[in-house]
Amino acid sequence: MEELGLPSRLFETGFEPTGRKRVNIYFNLRWIELIKNVLDDDQLELLNESQFGKLLKMGSHTFSVMFLHYILSRQLVTAKHYELWWLLVGKPIPSTSTPSIWDSLFRWEEKPIAGWIMDRLIMGKKYKDPLTRLRLSLLVLVEGILCPTCGTMKIRPEVVSMLGNLDEFLNYPWGRESFLLTVKSTQARSDVHDTMAIQGFSHAMVLVTLNVCPFIIVKDGAVDPLLGMYSTNSEEIVRSVVDRKLVVNVVHAKTVDQKGKNAGIDVPALLRLVADAYEERLMPMFEGYMLRYKSHLDTKVSGLQREVKAAIAATRELDVKVTTEFDDNRKLIAGFGQPEYVHPQGSYSALEIPRAFVNPGSDLRNLPSADDPSCGRGKQPGGGETRGEEAVGEHPESMTAAHGTEEIGEPVGTVSGCSHCLLQLLW
Repeated sequence: MEELGLPSRLFETGFEPTGRKRVNIYFNLRWIELIKNVLDDDQLELLNESQFGKLLKMGSHTFSVMFLHYILSRQLVTAKHYELWWLLVGKPIPSTSTPSIWDSLFRWEEKPIAGWIMDRLIMGKKYKDPLTRLRLSLLVLVEGILCPTCGTMKIRPEVVSMLGNLDEFLNYPWGRESFLLTVKSTQARSDVHDTMAIQGFSHAMVLVTLNVCPFIIVKDGAVDPLLGMYSTNSEEIVRSVVDRKLVVNVVHAKTVDQKGKNAGIDVPALLRLVADAYEERLMPMFEGYMLRYKSHLDTKVSGLQREVKAAIAATRELDVKVTTEFDDNRKLIAGFGQPEYVHPQGSYSALEIPRAFVNPGSDLRNLPSADDPSCGRGKQPGGGETRGEEAVGEHPESMTAAHGTEEIGEPVGTVSGCSHCLLQLLW
C-alpha cells in the first residue's frame, strides 16, 4: 500500500512571500453600517432573523488585506474543487427581477453597480419608500459584499428578479454561492507573491482562522471569555467572534503563528478532540437510524401477527366444518341396516339410500332375501337357518324406498332384500 505523505504546500516553509503584500478586494464592510441606518426597525429585525443577520453585525469589523495575503501564502494544494486549506500555528485550517422591479429600483440606469446604489442609500430614509430601500439594501449585501466579482460589477438581473418574493430571497443559499465564488477565486493562486484580487467574501477566511485560533485577537495576558470556549460548539464561537468589534493585528498574528510552530502539536490530544467531535455528530445520526429501523420492524411484525391470527381463525373454522361433515357421514353410515320399525309380518321398514353411495352397475332390486340360501347372513354358524324372530333381529331383510332424484341424500328407488347384501354392494 502506498504511503500517504503530508499535503503539498503552495510555498515551502520559510520561503513564503514577505513584505507589505496585500490583497485587493471588492467589498466594503463599512457599507453595512450605512445600510442599517437607512432601514426601519422592523426591517432590521427581519434581516437579523435571516441569513444576513451575522453579516449585518460585521459593519464594525476592520478587514486586513495584509493578513489575508499572509494566509493565502500559506495555502495547501488540494485536489478537490471548492475546497481551501491553509496553515497557521503549524495546523491546517479548512474552509470548507422582474422588469417592473428593475424599473422601480433603477429607473433609466441601464448598468447599475453597488456603488450607484450606495450613492442613493447614503441619502438615508429620505430616499424613496421603505420597500425600495430594503430591496436596494439586499442587493448591496449580495452583489456588493457577499458575491462581488470586481469593483464595478453590474447588478445581475436574475438577482433583481428574485426580489419579487422576499421570503425566497432571504432563504436562498447566498452563503453557499459566496463560498464557491471565493474558493474558485482563491484556491492555489500562484500570483500570491504580488498584490492580487480576490472575488467573493474572503473575510470569511479570516473569521474561520480566528475561530480556530482566537489568540490572534486577544492581547497577551488579557482575560477573554473567547479563550475558554474550546468545549462549546462552533456556533457559539462564531457568534462570539462576529458580535465583537474585530481588528486583526498582523504583527501579533505572525507572532502567535511562530509560537504555535515552536510549541509543536499534541497529536494524542488532537486525535481525542477529533474523536469526540466525530462521536458527537455520529451518535445522534445512529440513534435516529435505529429508531427508524425499529419502527419499520414493528410495522412488519404487526402485519405478520395479523396474518397469523387470520390463518388460525380460518383453520379453526375449517376444523369445525370438517368435524361436522365427519359426524354427518358417521350418522349416515351408521343408519344403514338399522331398522326403523318392524312390520307385523316380520319385515323391516324401507331404507332410503343416496345414489352417491351406490356402486355403479349394481342391481339393487334383485337382492336375496334373508331366507334365500344364497344370503350368508341368514345362516347360522352350524349351517342351520335362523328362526324367524332371530332373523328379524339380526338381518333387516325387507328394504323398500320410494323413487326420488339423483342428488346426494335423495332416494334412488325401491330396494328389497337383505341389508347385509345391500351394504356389500354399497361398499
